[in-house]
Amino acid sequence: MIPDLRLLVLSSLTFMTTTVASQSTGTLQISYSLTGSYAQSGITSSPASRWLFITNNTLVRHIEGSDPNHISDYATVVDTVNFTYGTPFTIQGGLEADAFTAGSQNASVSINLALRQTNLTVLSGGVPIDFNATSNTGSAAARNVSLGGSYAGFTLQNTSPYGHGSTVSILGGTASAAKTLNASFLGQVSGFTQGSDIVDVSGIAGDTFVLQLSYDPTLVTGLLGSEANAVLLWKDPSTGLFQNAVVGNSDGGAQSHAFTGAYNPGTEFALGNYGVDTVNHVVWAVVDHNSEFAVGQQVPEPGAWASLMSGIGMLTLWRRRRR
Repeated sequence: MIPDLRLLVLSSLTFMTTTVASQSTGTLQISYSLTGSYAQSGITSSPASRWLFITNNTLVRHIEGSDPNHISDYATVVDTVNFTYGTPFTIQGGLEADAFTAGSQNASVSINLALRQTNLTVLSGGVPIDFNATSNTGSAAARNVSLGGSYAGFTLQNTSPYGHGSTVSILGGTASAAKTLNASFLGQVSGFTQGSDIVDVSGIAGDTFVLQLSYDPTLVTGLLGSEANAVLLWKDPSTGLFQNAVVGNSDGGAQSHAFTGAYNPGTEFALGNYGVDTVNHVVWAVVDHNSEFAVGQQVPEPGAWASLMSGIGMLTLWRRRRR
């Protein structure tokens, strides 16, 4: 076998977690998502190909074969790292791919893969705990909420030097069971124009809650013509495109109603309500699903999510022909 091509993309994240009373060490679970495609042509004998996740020099997953469905089979990978509270630590993550062909003339193999860091969870004794963390990708935090407890009061500002400094807040909602509210700001997405940082919210799906996200007024005005056009968006996992956040609700957005001004908890806590507050430069929506949220255009440019890069690294489309 003669190797056609071998690629490795590797980058690192440095985290700082706040000190937790009576605890000195913890365990971080960091999630990655893999998307992409595989194609071949001119193959007269079976090729062999590999996709490898590498985190902190440890092989997390090994996928081998020419079946493109292998990519979607490993859409989410979780790595575990031990750390000391209050002490910065670095996580290295990357993606490697190679392909081999044997006895083929004019053969080619094309791989387009993207690896992103998404959600963070901190455990103590295997149980999720409250935390705050900063990294060069984006800030993250989690809060445990007991049955019947309120989500209101949760606030997280992104302090990443590469972000817009956006703040995500939960303004209302009640936990239907003991849950862990988790929010992680993600890296910017190439080709998608947004007026805020992208935040991944998880752990409270199924409960109705109010999510608010701040935006850069100058950026939004330049992108949308007016702050009045700003809306909270969510990434539809079935298409990879951003739409109005209320479309992702359990009713498909059937009860959507738009408002102008700050959220009013006395009159506007109803699934599907959403609005923009141009005085405080925030958008809000009453939703019952978890996702990646942002402020900006409702549909990104074609192919934007296929070319995204979010701090961990990306393998861009490559093609090698052997004659």
